[in-house]
Formats: sequence, C-alpha cells, structure tokens
Amino acid sequence: MMNQRIRRLAGLARIRGFEEDRAAAALAARTRTRDEAQHAHMHAERRLENSGFPPEMDTVTFRAVVAARAAATSAFTSALLTFKDAEAARETAREQWRHARTRTRIAQKLVDKQRSQEEHEQLAREQKAIDEIAARMRTTQGGRAQERKGRDEWQTA
Repeated sequence: MMNQRIRRLAGLARIRGFEEDRAAAALAARTRTRDEAQHAHMHAERRLENSGFPPEMDTVTFRAVVAARAAATSAFTSALLTFKDAEAARETAREQWRHARTRTRIAQKLVDKQRSQEEHEQLAREQKAIDEIAARMRTTQGGRAQERKGRDEWQTA
C-alpha cells in the first residue's frame, strides 16, 4: 500500500515537473518576444530621433518631413505599447513558472517524505523481527541453562 502511495506521489511529481517545464518554455518564449519588442522600440526611437528638420526646405519638403515624423512617432508609440504588453506577458509567465516550480518542489518533498517514512517503517519492522528472534534465542538458551543446572544439581545430590 505504501509503494502505491509513493508511486502516485512520484507520478504527481512528474506531472508537476512537466508543468514546470512547460511554464519555463512559455517564459522563455515571452522573454524572446519581449526582447524583440524592446529591440523594435529602440529602433523606432532612433528613427524618431534621426528624423529632424533640415535647415532649409520648401513647403513640400516640410510636409514630407512632418509626415515622416508623424509616422515615426506612431511607430515609436506602437513599439512602446508592444514592448509594455510583452513585458506584462513575460511577468505573467514568470509568475506562472514560479507557481509551477513551487508545486513541483512541494510534490517532490512529499515523495521524499513518504519514502523516508516507508524506510523508517521498514527498519522498524526489521528491528521488531530481530528483537523477536533475540528474545526466542534468550528463552531457548535460558531454558537449556536451567536444564543443565537442574541436571547438575540432580547428579550431585
């Protein structure tokens, strides 16, 4: 019965380990997505910084520069929002991984505790058997000693 309990707990620990692995993979994917979004954000920021006004320009050039800056600003804002969303998703994935990791550790501790308890019980059963054998041997040897003592007394009398 004890082995069944250990097997069930070990199965649970394996499942928890799989969940932890899945959560770690999701965290890694979210981290990659966040890093890509951060790179895109920094690139958009550099483009916006480099889209300045030339010293001399006509009306058509002015309008083109304003449109380019508006597009760069829009791309920067979009990249910033994407980065923030990716960062939030990464934090959620990190919390899920931490939770899965905690559950895995708890399940493994239960397995270890159950194994330790089973080992302790097995050692107690073995010790009880050894004690019973020793008690029988003392009883048997004590009885023989009594017989010898009684025989010795009878022969001397």
